[in-house]
Order: sequence, then structure tokens, then C-alpha cells
Amino acid sequence: MVSLLVLTAGVETTYAQRPGTLRGRVVGADGDPLLGATVEAEEVVTVTSRTGDFSLVLDPGVYRLKVSFVGYQTKLIAELEVIGGRATAIEVRLTPTVMGLSPVEIVDKVPIITPGKRSITQEQINRLAATYYDPARLVASSADVAVTNDQNNSISVRGIPATYNRWRLEGVEVVNPNHLTNAGTLTDQPAGTGGGVNAISAQMLGQSQFLYGGLVPHYGNSVAGIFDLRMDSGDTTEVDFFGQASFIGFDFGAGGPLGSKGVSFRANYRYSFTGLLTSMGVDFGGEEIAFQDLSASVSIPLRSGALKLFAVGGLSSNDFRHEEFASREELKDGSDIFYDGALGIAGVSYQGRFLKRGQLSSSLAYSISDEGREEILFDTLEVARGGNNSEASTEILANHTSLTLDALEVGWDLNYYNVSNFFEGQSASGAIPDWQVGDYYLFRPFATFHWQIARRWTLTPTLSYYVSDAYDGRLEPRFSVSYTTGPGTLSLSTGLYTAFQGPLSLNDANDRFSILLDPNFVRTGAWKTSLSFAGVSANLKSDYYLEVFYYDFENIVFDQLRPGFSVLPGDYTMRGFTAHWERNFDNVFYLSGGITGFFWDEIRNDQLNFHGAGGMRKSLDKGDKKRNLNINLRLTGADQFWEDGYQYDYFRLDLRLQWVRFKSKLTESWALDVQNLLNTKNQFSIDQQGNPTYQLGFLPILAYRLDF
Repeated sequence: MVSLLVLTAGVETTYAQRPGTLRGRVVGADGDPLLGATVEAEEVVTVTSRTGDFSLVLDPGVYRLKVSFVGYQTKLIAELEVIGGRATAIEVRLTPTVMGLSPVEIVDKVPIITPGKRSITQEQINRLAATYYDPARLVASSADVAVTNDQNNSISVRGIPATYNRWRLEGVEVVNPNHLTNAGTLTDQPAGTGGGVNAISAQMLGQSQFLYGGLVPHYGNSVAGIFDLRMDSGDTTEVDFFGQASFIGFDFGAGGPLGSKGVSFRANYRYSFTGLLTSMGVDFGGEEIAFQDLSASVSIPLRSGALKLFAVGGLSSNDFRHEEFASREELKDGSDIFYDGALGIAGVSYQGRFLKRGQLSSSLAYSISDEGREEILFDTLEVARGGNNSEASTEILANHTSLTLDALEVGWDLNYYNVSNFFEGQSASGAIPDWQVGDYYLFRPFATFHWQIARRWTLTPTLSYYVSDAYDGRLEPRFSVSYTTGPGTLSLSTGLYTAFQGPLSLNDANDRFSILLDPNFVRTGAWKTSLSFAGVSANLKSDYYLEVFYYDFENIVFDQLRPGFSVLPGDYTMRGFTAHWERNFDNVFYLSGGITGFFWDEIRNDQLNFHGAGGMRKSLDKGDKKRNLNINLRLTGADQFWEDGYQYDYFRLDLRLQWVRFKSKLTESWALDVQNLLNTKNQFSIDQQGNPTYQLGFLPILAYRLDF
């Protein structure tokens, strides 16, 4: 914090607002650049060059981009943020106008959220309350998605256990990219998909999305949600810097050109706030939490496309000292616990032309997660009486390749997994599990075809096949049909989805360690069918959708979140509905709201989730002094239909207040996030003695940020 304040004191104090740059490229459906396309950001207009590139110099703010070209549908993209002194990059792909349609302008508005997909942008993460610059916490801004515990970023999609979510970086599957993966789990053991803090800071994200429901055809190995993250590679003309200090951690990042041949980079380093204070001797009640991470990407232009190098590394630890017997309130208070985690991701991706007609996209990455936990148990006399040790590691070597030729897309996922999980010592139930080690490969070729069968009708059949040394072969057909009207698009989709589980993804509540429920891991299938209508209103700057869905699961494994709720792996069905409406942000205000209900047959975890958010941006300029006050509220909740289900009623109101000042050489902001503003007591589970345990209460987080 001191270094940031010194930096602030040394900058020029005049208040002329520093502009930012919006750069991008406009291409057709086949990837060819479009020369002369019109690009409009509010009142500022330009046209694209021979290479399809454009550049707009704009004041800091949030813009709605309009891109048009003769013979193509006009595209509207909402909520594009321009930061002073930095470049925002985007690629816009236009769709040809269908022959035979009337000559009026056809608008293809890109919604922030549609059935089965939510965009992940830096602007939303910076605007919405209690996201903490974490992409996983952002996607809870939908009633389709619910947090499983405030203390971590694990989420459940439409009641499906969080263990079935997957992470992809630059298109390839990677290990769980989170610090402190044992945070907020009932077992206090590492989790397979969530954690306390994401190791990929939102400052590094490019055009990313969260996929669920009917997943995109070229992705597999998931029956719930996929985080499809892309890293920003920085501007090619000017170096920019970023710094932030908050109760979460200290960030410092930079991005810009490397040399004069169009190579660019972006990098970010972060160190935890609590880790720094602990190293200075501050006591957090016997608990020491620390993490640090470094992420970077480099983009290299080639004659036929672009090459991107990317890497992420992180370290985390959590040491907990036991309480005296008279002061113990939870089972954990009787133990010394030492947790250490490390993760690493390194990869390369290529996107470009193939044989003059096609588009080739291919990514290769190696990722590893290694975690260890030691627990020492103390009796009523403060004497150590045994304990346990657990180790868990996952390695993934993954390649995703796709080739697009006109309406046909073919490709494959080729992944190698090496997983192990070891436990020794004294467990809560007395059972002693064995080593759980395994490795296997997974090859999934796929083909999908986008068929425009009539003026407004589109068919998309997809066929893929799973090949593995640990599983029998599996054919995975999917099919969707859509009808486009003036107000929106009506879609029907159905198909099979498959997920392969490793031991890190499954936790047992009684024995407090991960267990392997199948000698060859667990393969889960789900036949998903949904009917939806997604509409947009360009004039009202809003999106909405309605959806009904039916899921038929094969061999699904439910989290054992509390004693008394025990559902064996098996075949279960679920049905539900979703309704969502969102008024896009335009530097003035925004509103959104939604509701989702899901109902499982023969399982008592039916639930109704609801979500609402709203906010405003108030300009408080005085002469040439440019200042903004941003106020945001976000409401999440759930109504559990059964009192003895594994989930509980939930209600949380979050607040974000942000004060922004624009100066000649930097943009400065202070922000206060208050999670659970009303201090609502939300039950998480019950402990071994039958007493309720609760999620986090009132939690304020202060952050200071510089862009320069």
C-alpha cells in the first residue's frame, strides 16, 4: 500500500481526462477480414482497414459498439469498457444476411447472458458487488448458478454438484486454477473445481465466458459448467501499468509491445494481504493464510495468424493452530492443520488461416496441481493423540484442435490425466483408505455442422466419440434447431453429455478425505433437453430469455454435504425452468433479475434460486476535474423446498461503492465491497455433534486501484 501511495504522490496532478483506446478486427463468418466495415462507439465512427482492423480513441467509460457492413447483419455489443491509458481489444465476427430477407437492417445484438452462456468481462467484475476480481464469483450473477459456500468460489449449476464443473484456458482443459482449494469444504480437504481465490486475476482476462446447459458443440467432458477463459495479450502500441491494493491482495500488472514487430504481452503478479501481514507478525486468531501468483501471456503475429504463449503459477498455504479445550466451538478447533498447495499451467495456442479457406485453432497445455495437508489431533488435556496426512496431485496434458471450413467444424480433444490421492493416519470414522492412483488418456474427435435450411431456420447436428484406455467407447450425439423471429430466437436442443471424474472431485463427509467410488474413476452421463426463447431489445438496451429443461442423469455422484443426506451414485432425473431479464449498463444505470427452479425425482433437494442486481454511475465533475461515484447492489438467494435437504435457505445482499478520479496520467479509484450487508445467518451444514455451521456474515473489503 505504501509503495502505491508514494507512486500516486509523484504523478502529475492536473485533471484532464486521459483517453483510452478501443482496438479490434472485423471478420466475416469464414474469418476473412472485412475492408470498409463501419464501427461506431456512441458518437465516434471509423471504418476498418484492408486487414479488418480499427482503432478508436475514447474517453474512459462503458460503450455500446455497433459494427455494420453491406451484406452482413449489423452487430451490437454492449458493455465494452475503455480504461484511461489502456487499450481494449476485441474481435467482431459478422454473419452474412440470409438470402431472401427484406432489405431492412437486421441487428445481431450480442447479449451478456443467454440460455446456457454468460460472458465474463473485466468491466462486470469491476462493477458488480463482491466479485473480488474473480471470474467464478461473477457468474453467480445468474439465478442458474448458486454459490455452495461463501468461503470459496465453488458454484452449482441448476442443482448439479460443483464437482462437475470444468476449467479451460485458451480452449484446453486444465487443473483447478484456484488457491486454497480446501477453503469452505465440509471435509477441509482439497476440492477438484473450486477454492478460496482464483489464481488467474481478472486483470489478465480477454473475451471469456462461462458455458452451461447445452454446451457448445466442440467442448466435452462436462455435464455442468465450463469456465472458458482467454487471456489478454496487451496492446501493440503503448505500454500500460496497473496496480491494486486490497484486503484480498496486492496486484501489479503491465502490458504492451515487445519490440516493433507487433509482439505484445500482459503480465500480473499478486501477493495476498493476509500473507503480508502474517509475515509482519500480525496474529489472525491462530490461522495463517497466504498465497501468491504470477500469470503472463505473449502474442506473436504470424503471416497466417497469431501464436500465443501463456503461463500461470501459484503457491498457497493455510496453517491453523488448535484452540484450548474450553474455547473449542467446532471439530476443527481441536486440531493443528497445515495445508500447502502449488499449481502451474504453461501452454501455447495458434489461431489462423488453413488452406486459404478454413480457420485453424489449436492449443496445447500442461497443467499440474499438487496439494498436501497434515492434521494433528489434540485431546481434552491438550495432548497430541494421532492425526492424519493427505496428499493429492493432478496432472493434465491437453490438446484441443478445431478446423472450420464454411459451415463444417471438425476437431478433437486429446488429453492425458495422471491423478493420485493418498491418506494415512486417523480418520473421523476410523476407516483407512488405500492409495488411489491412476492415469488414463481421453480422445474425443467431434464434427458439427451449422446448416441454414431456410430463411429463419438453422440446424446444428454434432457427433463426437470418446476413446479411452480406462473406459468403454462412448458415442455422444447432440442436435439443436433454432428459429429466428423479429423479437428473438426460439431454440430446441437435445443431446448426450459425458464427464469423467477423478478422485480429487469426490469428498466424503464422514471420513474427511477424498474417496474413489469406482476402480476406474466415475463416468457420468446426462441426456439434456431444453426449449428456450432468447430475445433482445436494441432500443431498450436489454436482453431476456425463458427456458424449460429436462436432464436425465446416468451415474451421478452427489456431494455428501451433511450427515443424514446420503444418495448413492445412480440414475436420476431433474426438470426445471429459468427466466432472466437484464438491462445493459450504459454509464448511467443497469438492472437485472432472474429466477430458476429445479426439481429432482426421488431426491429431496428441489430448490428455487433467485437473483437481482442494480446500480448507477453518477458523474460528479467539477470543471475539468472528472469524477464518478458508482453504487451497485447484488442480491442472491435460494428457497429450499425440503427442510432435510442437503442445501439450506439462503439470502445475501452485497454492496459495492466505488469512487473514481480521472487524471492526466492515470485513473484512480477507491472501492468498498460489503458481502452480506444485512449479516444474514446462512446455514452451511451441521457438524459431527449435530450443531449448525454457518457461512460468512458481514464482510467489508476495501480496495485501491491505479491504471496508468
